[in-house]
Amino acid sequence: MLCNSSSGQNEGGLWRENAAEALGKLSTNAVTPDVISGLLAALRDEEYFARYRAAEALGKLRTNVVTPDVISGFLAALRDKEYLTRPNVAEALVVMGTNVVAPVVINGLLVALGDEHYFVRSRAAQALGHMGTSAATPDVVRGLLAAVRDKEYSVRKYAIEAIGKMDGNAVMPDVINGLLAALRDKEDFVSANAAEALGKLRTNAVTPDVINGLLVAHGDEHDDVRLRAAQILGKMGTEAVTPDVIKVLVVALGDQELVVRCRAEEALGKMGTEVVTPDVINGLLAVLDDAINGAAVYSAASMLFSRSMLQHLSADAACRLVEMRLLIPLDCVKPMELIRMFFQTQINVWLPLIFWAAFREDSAITVTTQSIRQFHSDRVEDLDLSNTDGDKLRIAICLVFAEEARRLRLPCLPHDSYVSETNL
Repeated sequence: MLCNSSSGQNEGGLWRENAAEALGKLSTNAVTPDVISGLLAALRDEEYFARYRAAEALGKLRTNVVTPDVISGFLAALRDKEYLTRPNVAEALVVMGTNVVAPVVINGLLVALGDEHYFVRSRAAQALGHMGTSAATPDVVRGLLAAVRDKEYSVRKYAIEAIGKMDGNAVMPDVINGLLAALRDKEDFVSANAAEALGKLRTNAVTPDVINGLLVAHGDEHDDVRLRAAQILGKMGTEAVTPDVIKVLVVALGDQELVVRCRAEEALGKMGTEVVTPDVINGLLAVLDDAINGAAVYSAASMLFSRSMLQHLSADAACRLVEMRLLIPLDCVKPMELIRMFFQTQINVWLPLIFWAAFREDSAITVTTQSIRQFHSDRVEDLDLSNTDGDKLRIAICLVFAEEARRLRLPCLPHDSYVSETNL
């Protein structure tokens, strides 16, 4: 058996240590009650390295060893006088996750959150996180909240991660305030986990205090804090829309850090039509003008050319889009959508952009007194004009298309009798 040895104490301890390590490598089918009993006995071995290896082995055997005796052995080992054994026990509980959820285990992990060794505290927080909502009791939340203020960053990191995994069960003012404070943690991993946790709590955490905290975070000197604040507001979506939020995100579109500008833009994009304001439109135009980051340009163009945005664009904004047309990704612009917008707004500035978009799509536009058609390689789009009084608008389309075609030295037919066809 694992606990027996005919050798001396030190040599026997080494033998038992190696035996425990070997048992941890057994396949699932080889795990028998005798193996588990031997490892449990090794948890009480006089040599701490044997106890260390036994805890490690039991953790590697995962769910196959979850019995009342194993749990009792682990709880006793969590109080082992040697700090190297305690982390392995906590690590084993991390691996077993929801399979060891019981009040006695949770209480043992709460005690471990106060362990003198930071690695034990961090693994205890991680184990509680792996238990998820099953471990979400007021005592656990309070214990994790205290761990959020731990001097060791790894403890803070796993405590915040655990709170995030408890979903709405962890939503209380103290927790929210703790996570908002953690956004400004000097360690990136900690602030990232705080942002993720707040994002996961978003359904229940969208309160004036939370939003105000995120707005304050947008003024932080650290760019990673600002970008994560924008990320969280984006995850909250339409629920977070207020005049102050829009104003702060528009300011963030001009942030000195590219990644912050991108996150602010994404946040606005997730807030729907409620953020369609002149300031937002001008901010997005500035992103296009910047033209440094391809993803940001694409996102800004997609928003500007959405139906909700197009109908609010002024003639000046349309002019700026036409001037920047070479910067706009092709699939963001739909010629027929722009034609519809042209007939609604009667802003002639759109016409060169419509020509350019169709040209880049390698499609043809046909304008007649009854309809406008766009011929794609695989389909035809039709806009019925029979119920509109738009002769002047149709002529304007034909004239601009003919002019643009001539500039590119492309053949086109005249617009006599209100019929013009430009093959683009």
